[in-house]
Amino acid sequence: MLIKYASLAPYVTAFGVIIAFVQIFRSNTQQRVIFEDSINKEYRDIIQRIPYKALINEDIGLVEIDAVNNEIYNYMDLCNEQVYLRISNRVCKKTWNNWQEGMRTNFELKTFNDTLTGEFPKNCVTAYNPLTGE
Repeated sequence: MLIKYASLAPYVTAFGVIIAFVQIFRSNTQQRVIFEDSINKEYRDIIQRIPYKALINEDIGLVEIDAVNNEIYNYMDLCNEQVYLRISNRVCKKTWNNWQEGMRTNFELKTFNDTLTGEFPKNCVTAYNPLTGE
């Protein structure tokens, strides 16, 4: 009886290897999603500290400008990290496209643009443009 089932051993082994491969792939995908979600949470934490007027493209008061500039600097730092993560292939293309669209939207806002053109020196701009991917 054992001899009869012995001929199935290579097939059962191959099936087990396939199942293990699928599990490893799913685990890696899940870990990537968890990692990408942690970066998204970091984004939400920064954006929550920016007054809503700045986010709906209205002028903000002089009292708030220093705090806003600080958070925009933090956001720029996060954007640089996101660019590095994409270059390093640590985030998927779909996530990168979402992040890139968010960068475009935020940097088109008046307060963000004012901070970039007035607060930070021109030589802080990196050679890589996250909006064009170049």
